[in-house]
Amino acid sequence: MVSEEIVENRDEGVPTLLFSIIFVSMVLAYVFSVYWLTSSYQLPFNPFNSFYSLSLSLGTGVFVFYFLCIRVVRVIFSRPEGRLVVALYQDIRGYLTIRRMLTAAPILLMMPFLFSAFTMMKNAIPELVPFYLDPWLLEADRVLHFGIDPWRLLDPFLGSAFMAMTISFFYKLWFMIKYGMVCWQAFRLDCGREREQFLLALLLCWMVIGTLMALVLSSAGPCYYGLVYPDLVNPYEELMLRLNQANTEFPVFDLVAQEYLWKSYAGHYAVPFSGISAMPSMHLSMATLFLLGVWSQGKMWRWLFGVYLLLIMLGSVYLGWHYAVDGYVAIVVTLLLWKLSGNVVDWLARSRAVQMA
Repeated sequence: MVSEEIVENRDEGVPTLLFSIIFVSMVLAYVFSVYWLTSSYQLPFNPFNSFYSLSLSLGTGVFVFYFLCIRVVRVIFSRPEGRLVVALYQDIRGYLTIRRMLTAAPILLMMPFLFSAFTMMKNAIPELVPFYLDPWLLEADRVLHFGIDPWRLLDPFLGSAFMAMTISFFYKLWFMIKYGMVCWQAFRLDCGREREQFLLALLLCWMVIGTLMALVLSSAGPCYYGLVYPDLVNPYEELMLRLNQANTEFPVFDLVAQEYLWKSYAGHYAVPFSGISAMPSMHLSMATLFLLGVWSQGKMWRWLFGVYLLLIMLGSVYLGWHYAVDGYVAIVVTLLLWKLSGNVVDWLARSRAVQMA
């Protein structure tokens, strides 16, 4: 028999129930704020169609698969007596305690609401603040990269059809990793402060970077430059031609996604995964948060997610989604929100300790 003794180490974090209440309250406040802002723009708030159900299911499936793999390895290396299947069942049953499941439930139940509301808000951005910043971001990229468009610096390395497909694959993998990270943090009992800092930073990133900053810095992105600014010279036409040519040899998955988003934007209807917004990059924000979330897990995880952050940075530029400056801003602001989240968690923990004294 293989079992795992679950010992909660709150690490001076906030009590689980209190943090769950704060998390749920923040998500609901965001949802109702978005509903109020978008209701007048005929963007239907349809939870059943907008809950990212496919991505949520796939992300949860990926987490379950890796979870089972990890538990199998743990059981095998413990050399259990008797049948492996029985030992694995006992190990999983010992891990998935009622306490752990109740700890995770509020987080997992709120995530579809958060992402559904974000989709509605993202669709409303060009209605509230029409796209205007792209020409400025184009010039900012050139100033920061010695007068050269960043995608041209990457072209010698990513210009082949195979490399375009590869970088596109890792870019799409982001959706699965996002939900996997949320599931992992939701179920954690071993380190309360790290869990709470990650989840609070997660909310702040989607609210501050993905909503507030995206609204103020309304922009469409390089792949839509020629469509949004037809009267201006499109410096990304060659990039998009290269990607479409590569797509004839190997699938460049992001081209399908870009067409999907443009049809939704042009048709003025909201569907799951829809909405156009470039600055700042939520892909880079979340990839940065992934790295911060695993930082305490050891060098292997730091290197793995550090390389993944680099791949997302390269993909965001070469696939035409973002200006390089979109990623730079997202990384810096995510680091600031991570620090802020840690300070908030520490303050809540100290306040709770004073009240209990």
